[in-house]
Amino acid sequence: MRITVGARPPAADDVPGALEGAVALLGQRPAITGLHAGERREQGFASLAGWVAKGANLLALEVGAAPGDRLALGGPPGWPVAAVALSAWWVGMTVVPLGRAEDAAVVVAHAATASSAAASGPADRFVFGDALDGSGSDPDGAEAWVDAVTPHGDRPPPAVRDGSRVAFVATDGTGTTQRDLLATVPAGTEGVLGLDRAGDDDVVAGADGARRLAALALRPLVTGAATVVLDVDDADRDARATAERVALWYA
Repeated sequence: MRITVGARPPAADDVPGALEGAVALLGQRPAITGLHAGERREQGFASLAGWVAKGANLLALEVGAAPGDRLALGGPPGWPVAAVALSAWWVGMTVVPLGRAEDAAVVVAHAATASSAAASGPADRFVFGDALDGSGSDPDGAEAWVDAVTPHGDRPPPAVRDGSRVAFVATDGTGTTQRDLLATVPAGTEGVLGLDRAGDDDVVAGADGARRLAALALRPLVTGAATVVLDVDDADRDARATAERVALWYA
């Protein structure tokens, strides 16, 4: 298949459909790129989908999560957060910030904030970090997400296809459906999106958590253009953003 520049995946009503459409059209073209000091980390659409399949298998087959169950998620922007959220949405779960972890069936948190979610009751707990593969450790004993998902297959379980299912509940209790999260990507905003990581310890928290998570995890599926997360010194930011063809910034 020849892919034209600016190819846009077909419109989808739910997250699994959006992911499938993007992978079918764009394959290993960049979906989420992380720029760190002296390092570039990239997940293509197909490789991101592989992580999502593994995560969805873990949630559905090992954890036993059911549609409507909640997954509490917290951490700085990057492909691991996107992969976890997409895995949850694939099986029909609702993502919530760590501040609402008390009613979550599963908690997945960055190593730097994992301890804050330790008192989340009987939830299954996992941790991720800043290593190249997203691995990290937790002194409170949570299992590394990457270690938990790696044994699972690259073919996902059957998707829960329902755009009206609540995908995200904010700290204030406001719920947003999968369909509405996909619609947060404005029409006509094409091109690579730049998203600054500096100072953002938790992309899921805060008043605009739903919008920021959608910019990270869903915008590439809607537009076919990558989201580039920059965690670099100001002196390198503009030059590296230019090299990645960043066309607009999250605001």
